[in-house]
Amino acid sequence: MGESLFVTANGSRSGLWVLTCSEERTPLGPVARQQVEEAWSVVGRDVAALAHPERLHEQRTWRARLAGRVGSGKDESIDGRSLGVAAAIAQISLLADIPAPTDVVASATLGLDGSIGPVEKLSEKLEAIADWGLGVRRLLVAKSQVEDARGLVDARELPLEVLGAERIDEVVTHVFPDLFAGLEKRWTEEPQLANAAARTLFDLALSDARLLQDWSGFAQTARAVAAMATEARAQQLGELAAGIAERHIGQARLLPLDREWWKAQRRPVRLRLMAHAVQAAADAVGEDWEMTADTARGQLLEPSDQSREDFMLLGALGRLFAAWHRWELAEEFLDAALQGWEDIREPSGASFPLCERIRVAGVRGHRELVREHWRKRVVPLMIDPQVSPASRGFLALAMIRASVQCGDHAAALRDAEEWHSWIVRGPRHVQGSAARWIANALDAVNRGADADSQRAVAREIGQQATKSAAFCGILVDLDEALRDADEMGRRNALERLRLSNGADMRRFEQMCGNDDATLGKVVSEHWRY
Repeated sequence: MGESLFVTANGSRSGLWVLTCSEERTPLGPVARQQVEEAWSVVGRDVAALAHPERLHEQRTWRARLAGRVGSGKDESIDGRSLGVAAAIAQISLLADIPAPTDVVASATLGLDGSIGPVEKLSEKLEAIADWGLGVRRLLVAKSQVEDARGLVDARELPLEVLGAERIDEVVTHVFPDLFAGLEKRWTEEPQLANAAARTLFDLALSDARLLQDWSGFAQTARAVAAMATEARAQQLGELAAGIAERHIGQARLLPLDREWWKAQRRPVRLRLMAHAVQAAADAVGEDWEMTADTARGQLLEPSDQSREDFMLLGALGRLFAAWHRWELAEEFLDAALQGWEDIREPSGASFPLCERIRVAGVRGHRELVREHWRKRVVPLMIDPQVSPASRGFLALAMIRASVQCGDHAAALRDAEEWHSWIVRGPRHVQGSAARWIANALDAVNRGADADSQRAVAREIGQQATKSAAFCGILVDLDEALRDADEMGRRNALERLRLSNGADMRRFEQMCGNDDATLGKVVSEHWRY
Protein backbone atom coordinates (compact mmCIF):
# COMPACT_ATOMS: atom_id res chain seq x y z
CA MET A 1 0.00 0.00 0.00
CA GLY A 2 1.08 3.57 -0.56
CA GLU A 3 3.26 3.10 -3.65
CA SER A 4 2.96 4.19 -7.29
CA LEU A 5 5.06 4.41 -10.46
CA PHE A 6 6.41 7.60 -12.01
CA VAL A 7 9.10 8.58 -14.51
CA THR A 8 11.85 11.21 -14.58
CA ALA A 9 14.10 12.75 -17.22
CA ASN A 10 17.28 14.57 -16.24
CA GLY A 11 19.73 15.51 -18.96
CA SER A 12 20.67 12.34 -20.84
CA ARG A 13 19.14 10.10 -18.14
CA SER A 14 15.59 8.93 -17.69
CA GLY A 15 14.28 6.65 -14.99
CA LEU A 16 11.31 4.61 -13.89
CA TRP A 17 10.70 4.97 -10.15
CA VAL A 18 8.45 3.79 -7.38
CA LEU A 19 7.24 6.47 -4.97
CA THR A 20 7.27 4.97 -1.48
CA CYS A 21 7.50 5.85 2.22
CA SER A 22 10.66 3.82 2.76
CA GLU A 23 13.48 5.69 4.52
CA GLU A 24 16.42 4.03 2.76
CA ARG A 25 15.73 5.32 -0.75
CA THR A 26 16.56 8.30 -2.97
CA PRO A 27 15.30 11.49 -1.32
CA LEU A 28 13.01 14.00 -3.00
CA GLY A 29 14.12 17.53 -3.78
CA PRO A 30 12.27 20.64 -2.55
CA VAL A 31 9.97 21.01 -5.58
CA ALA A 32 9.03 17.33 -5.50
CA ARG A 33 8.40 17.48 -1.75
CA GLN A 34 6.14 20.47 -2.32
CA GLN A 35 4.17 18.48 -4.91
CA VAL A 36 3.78 15.60 -2.46
CA GLU A 37 2.50 17.99 0.23
CA GLU A 38 0.07 19.60 -2.18
CA ALA A 39 -1.13 16.19 -3.34
CA TRP A 40 -1.82 15.27 0.28
CA SER A 41 -3.99 18.38 0.63
CA VAL A 42 -5.92 17.55 -2.54
CA VAL A 43 -6.42 13.89 -1.64
CA GLY A 44 -7.57 14.72 1.88
CA ARG A 45 -9.99 17.25 0.46
CA ASP A 46 -11.44 15.51 -2.58
CA VAL A 47 -11.12 11.75 -2.10
CA ALA A 48 -13.62 10.05 0.19
CA ALA A 49 -12.14 6.59 0.70
CA LEU A 50 -10.66 6.67 4.20
CA ALA A 51 -10.19 3.09 5.33
CA HIS A 52 -7.51 4.43 7.67
CA PRO A 53 -8.57 8.00 8.57
CA GLU A 54 -5.96 8.11 11.32
CA ARG A 55 -3.30 8.25 8.61
CA LEU A 56 -4.47 11.74 7.65
CA HIS A 57 -2.32 13.29 10.37
CA GLU A 58 0.59 10.85 10.46
CA GLN A 59 3.96 12.25 9.42
CA ARG A 60 5.56 10.42 6.49
CA THR A 61 8.75 10.84 4.50
CA TRP A 62 8.23 10.05 0.84
CA ARG A 63 11.17 8.83 -1.23
CA ALA A 64 11.84 7.17 -4.58
CA ARG A 65 13.01 3.61 -5.31
CA LEU A 66 14.67 3.10 -8.69
CA ALA A 67 13.08 0.48 -10.92
CA GLY A 68 15.31 1.14 -13.94
CA ARG A 69 17.40 3.83 -15.63
CA VAL A 70 18.26 4.71 -19.23
CA GLY A 71 21.57 6.53 -19.60
CA SER A 72 24.55 6.93 -17.29
CA GLY A 73 24.97 8.66 -13.98
CA LYS A 74 23.24 8.62 -10.63
CA ASP A 75 20.39 10.69 -9.23
CA GLU A 76 21.26 11.99 -5.76
CA SER A 77 17.70 13.24 -5.39
CA ILE A 78 14.51 13.40 -7.42
CA ASP A 79 13.01 16.80 -8.06
CA GLY A 80 10.29 18.42 -10.14
CA ARG A 81 6.51 18.60 -10.28
CA SER A 82 5.88 15.70 -12.64
CA LEU A 83 5.28 13.21 -9.81
CA GLY A 84 2.24 15.11 -8.51
CA VAL A 85 -0.40 12.69 -9.78
CA ALA A 86 1.76 9.69 -8.86
CA ALA A 87 1.93 11.08 -5.31
CA ALA A 88 -1.86 11.36 -5.20
CA ILE A 89 -2.23 7.75 -6.38
CA ALA A 90 0.18 6.51 -3.69
CA GLN A 91 -1.61 8.52 -1.01
CA ILE A 92 -5.06 7.29 -2.05
CA SER A 93 -3.69 3.76 -1.87
CA LEU A 94 -2.38 4.43 1.63
CA LEU A 95 -5.60 5.97 2.97
CA ALA A 96 -7.92 3.44 1.32
CA ASP A 97 -5.67 0.47 2.12
CA ILE A 98 -5.88 -0.66 -1.50
CA PRO A 99 -2.75 -1.33 -3.59
CA ALA A 100 -2.31 0.93 -6.59
CA PRO A 101 -2.36 -1.01 -9.87
CA THR A 102 1.17 -1.78 -11.03
CA ASP A 103 0.32 -1.41 -14.72
CA VAL A 104 -0.18 2.38 -14.48
CA VAL A 105 2.54 5.02 -14.73
CA ALA A 106 1.49 8.62 -14.05
CA SER A 107 3.37 11.60 -15.44
CA ALA A 108 1.47 14.80 -14.69
CA THR A 109 1.46 17.68 -12.24
CA LEU A 110 -1.27 18.23 -9.66
CA GLY A 111 -2.50 21.69 -8.71
CA LEU A 112 -3.87 22.67 -5.33
CA ASP A 113 -7.27 23.09 -6.97
CA GLY A 114 -7.21 19.45 -8.09
CA SER A 115 -6.32 20.25 -11.71
CA ILE A 116 -3.97 18.01 -13.71
CA GLY A 117 -1.18 19.67 -15.70
CA PRO A 118 1.33 18.65 -18.41
CA VAL A 119 5.00 17.74 -17.95
CA GLU A 120 8.20 18.32 -19.89
CA LYS A 121 10.41 15.76 -21.66
CA LEU A 122 7.63 13.23 -22.17
CA SER A 123 9.55 11.62 -25.05
CA GLU A 124 12.60 10.95 -22.85
CA LYS A 125 10.42 9.58 -20.08
CA LEU A 126 8.86 7.09 -22.47
CA GLU A 127 12.35 5.66 -23.05
CA ALA A 128 12.48 4.52 -19.42
CA ILE A 129 9.03 2.96 -19.70
CA ALA A 130 10.00 1.21 -22.95
CA ASP A 131 13.17 -0.28 -21.41
CA TRP A 132 12.04 -0.98 -17.85
CA GLY A 133 8.25 -0.87 -17.74
CA LEU A 134 7.59 -4.59 -18.00
CA GLY A 135 3.93 -5.02 -17.15
CA VAL A 136 3.12 -1.33 -17.58
CA ARG A 137 0.09 -1.06 -19.85
CA ARG A 138 -1.32 2.40 -19.09
CA LEU A 139 0.20 5.89 -19.15
CA LEU A 140 -1.74 8.61 -17.34
CA VAL A 141 -1.05 12.18 -18.48
CA ALA A 142 -2.79 15.54 -18.45
CA LYS A 143 -5.67 15.71 -20.90
CA SER A 144 -3.90 18.54 -22.72
CA GLN A 145 -0.98 16.18 -23.42
CA VAL A 146 -2.91 13.10 -24.57
CA GLU A 147 -2.50 13.73 -28.30
CA ASP A 148 1.27 14.24 -28.02
CA ALA A 149 1.64 11.18 -25.78
CA ARG A 150 -0.28 8.94 -28.17
CA GLY A 151 1.85 10.12 -31.06
CA LEU A 152 5.04 9.28 -29.15
CA VAL A 153 3.68 5.89 -28.06
CA ASP A 154 2.65 5.01 -31.61
CA ALA A 155 6.02 6.10 -33.02
CA ARG A 156 7.77 3.67 -30.66
CA GLU A 157 5.13 0.98 -31.12
CA LEU A 158 4.74 0.68 -27.36
CA PRO A 159 1.86 -1.43 -25.96
CA LEU A 160 0.59 1.49 -23.88
CA GLU A 161 -2.92 2.86 -23.50
CA VAL A 162 -2.73 6.62 -22.97
CA LEU A 163 -5.25 8.01 -20.48
CA GLY A 164 -5.94 11.69 -19.94
CA ALA A 165 -7.31 13.56 -16.94
CA GLU A 166 -8.15 17.18 -16.18
CA ARG A 167 -9.00 16.79 -12.49
CA ILE A 168 -8.25 14.48 -9.57
CA ASP A 169 -11.66 12.78 -9.72
CA GLU A 170 -10.85 11.57 -13.25
CA VAL A 171 -7.58 10.11 -11.93
CA VAL A 172 -9.57 8.17 -9.34
CA THR A 173 -11.94 6.90 -12.05
CA HIS A 174 -9.03 5.67 -14.19
CA VAL A 175 -6.91 4.14 -11.43
CA PHE A 176 -9.37 3.15 -8.69
CA PRO A 177 -12.73 2.73 -10.50
CA ASP A 178 -14.39 0.86 -7.62
CA LEU A 179 -12.68 2.74 -4.81
CA PHE A 180 -15.56 3.66 -2.52
CA ALA A 181 -17.70 0.67 -3.44
CA GLY A 182 -14.81 -1.62 -2.56
CA LEU A 183 -14.36 0.08 0.78
CA GLU A 184 -18.07 -0.25 1.58
CA LYS A 185 -17.88 -3.93 0.69
CA ARG A 186 -15.02 -4.41 3.17
CA TRP A 187 -16.96 -2.65 5.90
CA THR A 188 -19.96 -4.86 5.22
CA GLU A 189 -17.89 -8.04 5.36
CA GLU A 190 -15.81 -6.89 8.35
CA PRO A 191 -18.05 -4.62 10.45
CA GLN A 192 -15.39 -4.31 13.16
CA LEU A 193 -13.43 -2.21 10.67
CA ALA A 194 -16.42 0.11 10.25
CA ASN A 195 -16.80 0.36 14.02
CA ALA A 196 -13.13 1.25 14.42
CA ALA A 197 -13.27 3.76 11.56
CA ALA A 198 -16.30 5.47 13.13
CA ARG A 199 -14.40 6.03 16.37
CA THR A 200 -11.33 7.33 14.56
CA LEU A 201 -13.39 9.69 12.40
CA PHE A 202 -15.08 11.05 15.52
CA ASP A 203 -11.72 11.64 17.20
CA LEU A 204 -10.44 13.48 14.14
CA ALA A 205 -13.59 15.57 13.76
CA LEU A 206 -13.50 16.53 17.42
CA SER A 207 -9.88 17.66 17.20
CA ASP A 208 -9.22 21.37 17.15
CA ALA A 209 -6.50 20.86 14.52
CA ARG A 210 -7.55 21.59 10.94
CA LEU A 211 -6.78 18.22 9.36
CA LEU A 212 -8.32 18.84 5.99
CA GLN A 213 -8.52 21.63 3.45
CA ASP A 214 -12.08 20.57 2.77
CA TRP A 215 -14.30 18.04 4.51
CA SER A 216 -16.24 16.63 1.54
CA GLY A 217 -14.50 13.26 1.40
CA PHE A 218 -14.46 12.99 5.18
CA ALA A 219 -18.22 13.61 5.34
CA GLN A 220 -18.97 10.96 2.72
CA THR A 221 -16.84 8.40 4.54
CA ALA A 222 -18.40 9.24 7.91
CA ARG A 223 -21.93 8.85 6.54
CA ALA A 224 -21.09 5.45 5.10
CA VAL A 225 -19.37 4.29 8.28
CA ALA A 226 -22.30 5.39 10.44
CA ALA A 227 -24.66 3.38 8.25
CA MET A 228 -22.51 0.24 8.34
CA ALA A 229 -21.29 0.22 11.94
CA THR A 230 -22.86 -2.58 13.97
CA GLU A 231 -22.26 -1.16 17.45
CA ALA A 232 -24.71 1.48 18.67
CA ARG A 233 -21.99 3.70 20.10
CA ALA A 234 -19.95 3.49 16.88
CA GLN A 235 -23.05 4.46 14.90
CA GLN A 236 -23.55 7.46 17.17
CA LEU A 237 -19.93 8.56 16.85
CA GLY A 238 -20.04 8.14 13.08
CA GLU A 239 -23.16 10.30 12.92
CA LEU A 240 -21.52 12.98 15.03
CA ALA A 241 -18.42 12.91 12.82
CA ALA A 242 -20.62 13.20 9.73
CA GLY A 243 -22.57 16.09 11.25
CA ILE A 244 -19.40 18.00 12.10
CA ALA A 245 -17.97 17.42 8.61
CA GLU A 246 -21.23 18.33 6.85
CA ARG A 247 -21.24 21.69 8.61
CA HIS A 248 -17.82 22.38 7.14
CA ILE A 249 -19.14 21.78 3.61
CA GLY A 250 -22.29 23.88 3.88
CA GLN A 251 -24.71 21.07 4.71
CA ALA A 252 -25.20 21.98 8.36
CA ARG A 253 -27.80 20.28 10.51
CA LEU A 254 -28.37 20.57 14.21
CA LEU A 255 -26.00 18.28 16.06
CA PRO A 256 -27.94 15.89 18.31
CA LEU A 257 -26.14 15.06 21.53
CA ASP A 258 -27.11 12.14 23.74
CA ARG A 259 -27.48 14.15 26.93
CA GLU A 260 -26.51 11.38 29.36
CA TRP A 261 -23.55 10.26 27.26
CA TRP A 262 -22.42 13.87 26.81
CA LYS A 263 -22.58 14.56 30.56
CA ALA A 264 -20.47 11.45 31.22
CA GLN A 265 -17.55 12.77 29.13
CA ARG A 266 -14.65 14.65 30.66
CA ARG A 267 -15.03 18.41 30.58
CA PRO A 268 -12.64 19.10 27.67
CA VAL A 269 -14.57 16.64 25.48
CA ARG A 270 -17.91 18.08 26.63
CA LEU A 271 -16.83 21.59 25.71
CA ARG A 272 -15.49 20.57 22.31
CA LEU A 273 -18.75 18.80 21.53
CA MET A 274 -20.73 21.79 22.74
CA ALA A 275 -18.63 24.10 20.55
CA HIS A 276 -19.51 21.99 17.50
CA ALA A 277 -23.19 21.95 18.52
CA VAL A 278 -23.14 25.75 18.86
CA GLN A 279 -21.55 26.19 15.44
CA ALA A 280 -24.13 23.84 13.94
CA ALA A 281 -26.82 26.05 15.48
CA ALA A 282 -25.12 29.03 13.80
CA ASP A 283 -25.27 27.41 10.36
CA ALA A 284 -28.53 25.44 10.55
CA VAL A 285 -31.83 27.11 11.31
CA GLY A 286 -33.32 26.02 14.62
CA GLU A 287 -35.93 27.82 16.68
CA ASP A 288 -34.11 26.95 19.89
CA TRP A 289 -30.72 28.44 18.97
CA GLU A 290 -30.95 30.82 21.93
CA MET A 291 -31.51 27.86 24.25
CA THR A 292 -28.39 26.25 22.78
CA ALA A 293 -26.48 29.46 23.47
CA ASP A 294 -27.73 29.60 27.06
CA THR A 295 -26.74 25.96 27.66
CA ALA A 296 -23.27 26.62 26.25
CA ARG A 297 -22.77 29.76 28.32
CA GLY A 298 -23.59 27.75 31.42
CA GLN A 299 -20.61 25.48 30.74
CA LEU A 300 -18.04 28.28 30.89
CA LEU A 301 -15.86 28.78 33.94
CA GLU A 302 -14.84 32.11 35.42
CA PRO A 303 -12.36 33.87 33.09
CA SER A 304 -9.36 33.21 35.35
CA ASP A 305 -10.11 29.46 35.33
CA GLN A 306 -10.75 29.10 31.60
CA SER A 307 -8.55 27.01 29.28
CA ARG A 308 -8.36 26.02 25.61
CA GLU A 309 -11.76 24.37 25.41
CA ASP A 310 -13.44 27.39 27.01
CA PHE A 311 -11.84 29.61 24.38
CA MET A 312 -13.10 27.31 21.63
CA LEU A 313 -16.60 27.55 23.05
CA LEU A 314 -16.33 31.33 23.42
CA GLY A 315 -15.37 31.58 19.75
CA ALA A 316 -18.25 29.33 18.72
CA LEU A 317 -20.70 31.45 20.73
CA GLY A 318 -19.36 34.60 19.11
CA ARG A 319 -19.93 33.07 15.70
CA LEU A 320 -23.46 32.02 16.65
CA PHE A 321 -24.40 35.53 17.78
CA ALA A 322 -22.81 37.00 14.64
CA ALA A 323 -24.83 34.62 12.45
CA TRP A 324 -28.01 36.08 13.97
CA HIS A 325 -26.65 39.67 13.79
CA ARG A 326 -26.40 40.12 17.54
CA TRP A 327 -23.28 42.16 16.97
CA GLU A 328 -22.55 43.39 20.50
CA LEU A 329 -22.78 39.89 21.96
CA ALA A 330 -20.68 38.54 19.10
CA GLU A 331 -17.96 41.09 19.79
CA GLU A 332 -18.03 40.34 23.51
CA PHE A 333 -17.52 36.60 23.12
CA LEU A 334 -15.03 36.83 20.25
CA ASP A 335 -12.92 39.37 22.12
CA ALA A 336 -12.96 37.11 25.19
CA ALA A 337 -11.78 34.18 23.07
CA LEU A 338 -8.95 36.21 21.52
CA GLN A 339 -7.84 37.47 24.92
CA GLY A 340 -7.92 33.97 26.35
CA TRP A 341 -5.64 32.53 23.67
CA GLU A 342 -3.23 35.41 24.17
CA ASP A 343 -3.28 35.02 27.95
CA ILE A 344 -2.15 31.39 27.75
CA ARG A 345 0.55 32.32 25.20
CA GLU A 346 -1.01 30.30 22.35
CA PRO A 347 -1.91 32.92 19.73
CA SER A 348 -2.13 30.31 16.97
CA GLY A 349 -5.31 29.00 18.60
CA ALA A 350 -6.97 32.35 17.94
CA SER A 351 -7.17 32.06 14.15
CA PHE A 352 -10.82 30.94 14.15
CA PRO A 353 -12.27 33.65 16.45
CA LEU A 354 -9.99 36.22 14.81
CA CYS A 355 -11.46 35.50 11.36
CA GLU A 356 -14.95 36.01 12.73
CA ARG A 357 -13.97 39.12 14.71
CA ILE A 358 -12.50 40.71 11.59
CA ARG A 359 -15.64 39.82 9.63
CA VAL A 360 -17.85 41.49 12.24
CA ALA A 361 -15.62 44.59 12.26
CA GLY A 362 -15.87 44.77 8.48
CA VAL A 363 -19.64 44.36 8.43
CA ARG A 364 -19.95 47.16 10.97
CA GLY A 365 -17.57 49.43 9.06
CA HIS A 366 -14.95 49.65 11.81
CA ARG A 367 -12.04 50.43 9.50
CA GLU A 368 -9.45 51.33 12.12
CA LEU A 369 -10.25 48.21 14.14
CA VAL A 370 -9.77 46.04 11.05
CA ARG A 371 -6.30 47.50 10.47
CA GLU A 372 -5.48 47.16 14.18
CA HIS A 373 -6.27 43.45 14.03
CA TRP A 374 -4.12 43.27 10.88
CA ARG A 375 -1.12 44.83 12.64
CA LYS A 376 -1.50 43.21 16.04
CA ARG A 377 -2.70 39.71 15.20
CA VAL A 378 -2.98 38.80 11.52
CA VAL A 379 0.57 39.59 10.39
CA PRO A 380 2.19 37.57 13.23
CA LEU A 381 -0.14 34.62 12.62
CA MET A 382 0.66 34.57 8.91
CA ILE A 383 4.28 33.69 9.74
CA ASP A 384 3.52 31.48 12.74
CA PRO A 385 4.51 27.87 11.88
CA GLN A 386 1.77 26.60 14.21
CA VAL A 387 -0.93 28.09 11.96
CA SER A 388 -2.06 25.74 9.18
CA PRO A 389 -2.09 26.79 5.50
CA ALA A 390 -5.88 26.53 5.50
CA SER A 391 -6.17 28.85 8.50
CA ARG A 392 -3.93 31.38 6.78
CA GLY A 393 -6.23 31.23 3.78
CA PHE A 394 -9.23 31.98 6.00
CA LEU A 395 -7.37 34.89 7.62
CA ALA A 396 -6.44 36.32 4.22
CA LEU A 397 -10.07 36.11 3.10
CA ALA A 398 -11.29 37.76 6.31
CA MET A 399 -8.92 40.71 5.84
CA ILE A 400 -9.74 41.17 2.15
CA ARG A 401 -13.47 41.08 2.80
CA ALA A 402 -13.37 43.42 5.81
CA SER A 403 -11.21 45.94 3.96
CA VAL A 404 -13.64 45.97 1.02
CA GLN A 405 -16.61 46.44 3.34
CA CYS A 406 -14.84 49.32 5.09
CA GLY A 407 -14.06 50.99 1.76
CA ASP A 408 -10.30 50.37 2.03
CA HIS A 409 -10.01 48.84 -1.43
CA ALA A 410 -6.29 49.52 -1.82
CA ALA A 411 -5.56 47.55 1.36
CA ALA A 412 -7.77 44.70 0.16
CA LEU A 413 -5.86 44.46 -3.11
CA ARG A 414 -2.48 44.65 -1.35
CA ASP A 415 -3.46 41.82 0.98
CA ALA A 416 -4.82 39.80 -1.93
CA GLU A 417 -1.52 40.07 -3.76
CA GLU A 418 0.66 39.41 -0.73
CA TRP A 419 -1.33 36.42 0.50
CA HIS A 420 -2.34 34.88 -2.81
CA SER A 421 -0.32 31.72 -2.09
CA TRP A 422 -2.32 31.10 1.11
CA ILE A 423 -5.66 31.72 -0.56
CA VAL A 424 -5.01 29.10 -3.25
CA ARG A 425 -4.02 26.61 -0.54
CA GLY A 426 -7.35 27.11 1.20
CA PRO A 427 -10.63 25.27 0.66
CA ARG A 428 -12.52 25.88 -2.57
CA HIS A 429 -15.07 28.17 -0.93
CA VAL A 430 -12.22 30.33 0.42
CA GLN A 431 -10.71 30.60 -3.06
CA GLY A 432 -14.06 31.45 -4.64
CA SER A 433 -15.07 33.89 -1.92
CA ALA A 434 -11.72 35.68 -2.10
CA ALA A 435 -12.13 36.04 -5.87
CA ARG A 436 -15.58 37.56 -5.31
CA TRP A 437 -14.37 40.18 -2.82
CA ILE A 438 -11.30 40.97 -4.91
CA ALA A 439 -13.64 41.58 -7.86
CA ASN A 440 -15.63 44.04 -5.75
CA ALA A 441 -12.42 45.86 -4.80
CA LEU A 442 -11.31 46.01 -8.43
CA ASP A 443 -14.68 47.41 -9.49
CA ALA A 444 -14.30 50.14 -6.87
CA VAL A 445 -10.97 51.28 -8.38
CA ASN A 446 -12.29 51.15 -11.96
CA ARG A 447 -10.47 47.99 -13.03
CA GLY A 448 -13.52 46.38 -14.57
CA ALA A 449 -11.70 43.91 -16.83
CA ASP A 450 -9.67 42.54 -13.93
CA ALA A 451 -12.84 42.36 -11.84
CA ASP A 452 -14.52 40.30 -14.56
CA SER A 453 -11.58 37.88 -14.51
CA GLN A 454 -11.97 37.39 -10.77
CA ARG A 455 -15.71 36.85 -11.13
CA ALA A 456 -14.98 34.20 -13.74
CA VAL A 457 -12.73 32.44 -11.21
CA ALA A 458 -15.49 32.47 -8.60
CA ARG A 459 -18.03 31.13 -11.09
CA GLU A 460 -15.71 28.36 -12.23
CA ILE A 461 -15.07 27.27 -8.65
CA GLY A 462 -18.79 27.34 -7.93
CA GLN A 463 -19.47 25.10 -10.92
CA GLN A 464 -16.61 22.64 -10.49
CA ALA A 465 -16.35 22.27 -6.73
CA THR A 466 -18.43 20.43 -4.20
CA LYS A 467 -21.55 21.87 -2.61
CA SER A 468 -19.40 23.70 -0.08
CA ALA A 469 -18.42 26.22 -2.78
CA ALA A 470 -21.53 26.29 -4.99
CA PHE A 471 -22.57 29.65 -3.54
CA CYS A 472 -19.44 31.44 -4.81
CA GLY A 473 -20.65 31.89 -8.37
CA ILE A 474 -24.22 32.65 -7.29
CA LEU A 475 -23.09 35.47 -5.00
CA VAL A 476 -21.08 36.97 -7.86
CA ASP A 477 -24.27 36.95 -9.95
CA LEU A 478 -26.15 38.56 -7.05
CA ASP A 479 -23.50 41.28 -6.71
CA GLU A 480 -23.79 42.10 -10.41
CA ALA A 481 -27.59 42.13 -10.27
CA LEU A 482 -27.53 44.55 -7.34
CA ARG A 483 -24.94 46.76 -9.06
CA ASP A 484 -26.99 46.88 -12.28
CA ALA A 485 -30.40 47.14 -10.55
CA ASP A 486 -31.35 43.91 -12.35
CA GLU A 487 -34.47 42.78 -10.50
CA MET A 488 -34.82 39.54 -12.45
CA GLY A 489 -31.16 38.66 -11.91
CA ARG A 490 -31.47 39.37 -8.19
CA ARG A 491 -34.50 37.11 -7.83
CA ASN A 492 -32.85 34.37 -9.84
CA ALA A 493 -29.70 34.47 -7.68
CA LEU A 494 -31.71 34.37 -4.45
CA GLU A 495 -33.72 31.39 -5.66
CA ARG A 496 -30.55 29.52 -6.58
CA LEU A 497 -29.15 30.23 -3.11
CA ARG A 498 -32.33 28.84 -1.58
CA LEU A 499 -31.70 25.62 -3.50
CA SER A 500 -27.98 25.35 -2.72
CA ASN A 501 -27.85 26.81 0.81
CA GLY A 502 -31.37 26.55 2.17
CA ALA A 503 -30.47 26.81 5.86
CA ASP A 504 -28.52 30.03 5.36
CA MET A 505 -31.34 31.57 3.36
CA ARG A 506 -33.97 30.60 5.91
CA ARG A 507 -31.94 32.33 8.61
CA PHE A 508 -31.68 35.50 6.51
CA GLU A 509 -35.41 35.40 5.80
CA GLN A 510 -36.18 35.06 9.49
CA MET A 511 -34.11 38.15 10.22
CA CYS A 512 -35.18 40.46 7.38
CA GLY A 513 -38.35 38.99 5.87
CA ASN A 514 -39.10 37.94 2.31
CA ASP A 515 -38.72 41.28 0.54
CA ASP A 516 -36.27 40.37 -2.22
CA ALA A 517 -34.77 43.85 -2.49
CA THR A 518 -33.85 43.96 1.20
CA LEU A 519 -32.94 40.28 1.28
CA GLY A 520 -30.59 40.57 -1.67
CA LYS A 521 -28.66 43.44 -0.11
CA VAL A 522 -28.39 41.71 3.28
CA VAL A 523 -27.27 38.40 1.75
CA SER A 524 -24.64 40.12 -0.39
CA GLU A 525 -23.20 42.04 2.56
CA HIS A 526 -23.58 39.48 5.35
CA TRP A 527 -22.91 36.06 3.80
CA ARG A 528 -20.50 34.37 6.14
CA TYR A 529 -17.65 34.21 3.58
